[in-house]
Amino acid sequence: MALAAVSLEPGNVHYRLNAAEALARMGRADDAVKMADLAASMATTPEEQDAARAVLSEAEQFRTASKAD
Repeated sequence: MALAAVSLEPGNVHYRLNAAEALARMGRADDAVKMADLAASMATTPEEQDAARAVLSEAEQFRTASKAD
């Protein structure tokens, strides 16, 4: 559903952050990082920027941990 929301409203940073979190939960670490990175580049408000940095950091940590396995 998160990916569908992004496809319907691609400019919505919050939808992209939700999708990044969902992708990470699905084990798609690389896709989660890409989605979070794109959201971070789109963020305009301080709140969006903070949220995007947090989700991107979590996604990168998840990717690192999943590659160590």
